[in-house]
Amino acid sequence: MALKANSPDEATARDKAAEMAQEDEHLLRLTAAGAIRPDYRVDAGPWDGGRWLAVR
Repeated sequence: MALKANSPDEATARDKAAEMAQEDEHLLRLTAAGAIRPDYRVDAGPWDGGRWLAVR
């Protein structure tokens, strides 16, 4: 499993959080289209002003 998270205190924190939100949206769409297995994306969400994403 891989866990991605941005560091909200870094100067580029907002850009990275937006990138991870976009990646999560793409994973959800790919799953809905049947292109990837539903268990590949574990979960995602906000944390202390940042974002995280877990995948298998």
